[in-house]
Amino acid sequence: MTRTSTDPPAARASGALVPVLAFVGIVVPVMQTLLIPVLKDLPHLLGTKPDNATWPP
Repeated sequence: MTRTSTDPPAARASGALVPVLAFVGIVVPVMQTLLIPVLKDLPHLLGTKPDNATWPP
C-alpha cells in the first residue's frame, strides 16, 4: 500500500528557511562587531607583529 501526502516536502522545509536566514542575518553582524574591540590586542594574542594582524581596509 502506498501513502500519499497532501503537503509536498519542499513546502514544509521552506517554512524554516525564513527564520533561519533571519537568525543568521542578525548573528553575523553581531559577531563582526565583537571583533572590533579585540583589534588592538590581536598582535599580542596571535604572537605576531602589528603589521601582520591589521584589519584589511
